[in-house]
Amino acid sequence: MVTLPVEGRWTLHPLHEDDAPQVLEFLRRDPYANVYLISRLLEDPAAAAAQVFVVRLHHEIVLVVSLSTNIVLGSGPDTPRAAIDTATSLVADRIIGRMLPVRAIISPADLVESLWKRLRAYADPPTVVRLNQPIYVLRRGDFPSLETARYATPHDLDQLVPACAAMHREEVGIDPLERDPAGYRDRIRELVEKKRSIVLRAGGTIVAKCEFSAITDQAVQ
Repeated sequence: MVTLPVEGRWTLHPLHEDDAPQVLEFLRRDPYANVYLISRLLEDPAAAAAQVFVVRLHHEIVLVVSLSTNIVLGSGPDTPRAAIDTATSLVADRIIGRMLPVRAIISPADLVESLWKRLRAYADPPTVVRLNQPIYVLRRGDFPSLETARYATPHDLDQLVPACAAMHREEVGIDPLERDPAGYRDRIRELVEKKRSIVLRAGGTIVAKCEFSAITDQAVQ
C-alpha cells in the first residue's frame, strides 16, 4: 500500500456517468494538454468508463487518468506538487495491483516523473525518454489553405500504412509493422473510415499526411 504525503480523504474510482460533466470541466482548464482525455470522454463514454479513473481529495478532483497500455494523466494547472505525488501514488498502486502493462506514459513532465518514480521498480525501462516535448498550437487561420489535400480513402492504405509506421518508428523507436502488421493496418483503416486521415499526393505518391488521434469541441490533435 502507498504512503500518502498529503493526509485527508482520498478516493480513486472508475469514471461514473454522473462524474462526466465535472471531469470535463476540470480537464477543460487546459484543453490542449488534456485533448486526448477530453476526446475519450466525449467520443466513447462506455470505453472511458472502463479505463478512466478519477482521484479526489475531499471530493475535489486532483487527477484524471486513462489506464490502458498507454497511460495518460491530466491535472489542474495549479495543483500543488505534494497533492500530485499523493494522487500518482494511488494510481501507481492501482497499476501494480492490477498488473497492467505500461507501454508509455504520455502526460506533462511533472506527472510523468511523479508516476514513473513509483513504477520504475515494476515496469520495463522506457524505449524513449523525452526531456523536452513542447505542445504546439495552430489556431484557425494560422496555417495555409489545404485545398489540394483530401481525406484518405481505402485506396491510399498501401502507401499510407508504411508512411504512418515510418513516422511511429522515427518518433518512438518501435516499428509497429514488425510487432503487429495486421492490427496496425486495421487501426489506420479505422482512422481512414472515420475521416481522420488527410493526405497530399503528388505524382501518385503520398508526400504529406496527417492523422487525428483526438478530437474535442475545442481542438484536434
